[in-house]
Amino acid sequence: IGCAGIMTSFSYAIGKMIYPTSDAGAYIWLIAPLIPIMYLDTAVDSMLKGLNEQVYSMGVNILDSLSSVILVSILIPRYGILGYILTVYFTETLNATLSITRLLKITSITPLIARRILAPLLSVTVATLCAKYFPISSILFFRGESISVILDIAEAVIIYIALLFAFGTLRLQKIKKAVNIMRK
Repeated sequence: IGCAGIMTSFSYAIGKMIYPTSDAGAYIWLIAPLIPIMYLDTAVDSMLKGLNEQVYSMGVNILDSLSSVILVSILIPRYGILGYILTVYFTETLNATLSITRLLKITSITPLIARRILAPLLSVTVATLCAKYFPISSILFFRGESISVILDIAEAVIIYIALLFAFGTLRLQKIKKAVNIMRK
């Protein structure tokens, strides 16, 4: 959610760093909200496979591919790249929704929506607004556009992480535990 918020908020500046026209920024802005959905879909698919639900995952992925082919053949001739973006939004959302629903059903887990979704959304909104309206690059008097963008994004990331700690979404003991697991 943090990555999507930062990519959305700084999309035009990032686009200008990558490519000199504003088109890249517009496409980054359009696609960035899909980042959490795509990440979650990949993670949930892996969990389902670990829970011996490979056949279900395969069926969802076949449905995803089939609907993608149908939508691309219908939407791209009519809407061009926007048709493709609509296709990606639809198929990614469909795949993630079906997979998450299956995971919740077979595990009986209750998701912590406030801590896992709302707190990160609020945190990234506040962080990016702070970085845009009180940019550290202007305080430090940087004139290079790329360096300014990088500094402002770094500011947003630091504020975002601090807010996640403040909301209890991130906890130091959980991070230490994850690091210890990865070392093994």
